[in-house]
Amino acid sequence: MELFELGDYEMALSLFQQADAAAGAADLLKDQAICRTNTGAVDYYLRNYTEAETNSLQALQLARNLGEKRLITESLNTLSSITIARGQLDAAENYNREALELSRSIHDHAGELSSQLIAGRIETGRKQFHHAEELLRQIILDQTASAANRWEGEARLASVYSQEEQPAKAEREYKRAVGTIQAARQSIEEDELRLTFLSSAIDFYDDYIDFLMRKGKAEEALRVADRTRSQTLMESVTSANKAPALLSPGPAPRQLAKELRATLLLYWVGQNHSYLWVVTSAGLSTFLLPPKSQIDPVVKKYRQAILDGHDVLAGDHSGGEQLYAMLVAPARNLIGGNSRVILLPAESLSGVNFETLIAPDPGPHFWIEDVILSTASSWRSCRVRIGGRSTRRRAFSWWEIRARKC
Repeated sequence: MELFELGDYEMALSLFQQADAAAGAADLLKDQAICRTNTGAVDYYLRNYTEAETNSLQALQLARNLGEKRLITESLNTLSSITIARGQLDAAENYNREALELSRSIHDHAGELSSQLIAGRIETGRKQFHHAEELLRQIILDQTASAANRWEGEARLASVYSQEEQPAKAEREYKRAVGTIQAARQSIEEDELRLTFLSSAIDFYDDYIDFLMRKGKAEEALRVADRTRSQTLMESVTSANKAPALLSPGPAPRQLAKELRATLLLYWVGQNHSYLWVVTSAGLSTFLLPPKSQIDPVVKKYRQAILDGHDVLAGDHSGGEQLYAMLVAPARNLIGGNSRVILLPAESLSGVNFETLIAPDPGPHFWIEDVILSTASSWRSCRVRIGGRSTRRRAFSWWEIRARKC
């Protein structure tokens, strides 16, 4: 579960698959159904829709055989989300109708609200914005709704207003959703429910950051991205009610860069757009990067090349130069030679050893030969973990780099 929260979805998927196999071998059918439900949810977030559908259908059949009605509705909800993502709105409606009827039959009001949220997504997909708004407002105003339901209702309503080109209303709902999210995280206790919640939450922040960037609010988008990462990481090591408030004030980016005498590179990897914010004592610059679907395969390829012990400097087929071009080159003119750089990666980039990225000029070489690199989880942690005296830069041998990576 912690791997999922930290963004290592591939590893989380692998562990769920191993647990599924072990449960099947031990004839623990309910455990197997739970594992397969989780696997379908992770596959859905990874946009592996074919695999997500296969696993969710198998989980659905197992849950039906066991009479586990809650697991049945969870699988139906994932299948609804998959078909919404594919634009198969009639199929999504059919899955959602069955889930709604099942929830009503067992007097599960929370399940009914989940189905209503999905109905709102379906109507949004059909551009029936007025109907979508009605459905979502009913959830927000329902006094019995959980914090998680209210939060997602606010988030989905913000998206509706954004698509309708009503930015003032959209921003109001986005901010309201952010204000509700901490209570929502606390209300989700069971892992199989948190998986669906977390994937929805990350999608929401992705949507919110895109909205802010479109409106020219780069520093506000940066703060949302950084605090989102900080809160998710904190929750992986402490209880949700001890996690930092997302809207709590933090240090000004330029002031922090000045204090640390460093250039800060903060990343967000999104489904439609990815972003790089470059913070120096002089100001803030932003760069549009390729989407997640283009970045993640190169990250995976390069990580594997490192783990396999390939001499990545021998050629450009491993992805090291390509990652440098994607992630660092846009900011090259803002990074002086031998300067201190603090990296704040996101999602798949957390598993990248930036020291080994290959800078092309004057000849292919590891980026660590040009700069002093440090990494932090969020800028609020920079003073604690990175602040103070810098270590002297030195070049690492290929074998040292490989050992550090492994």
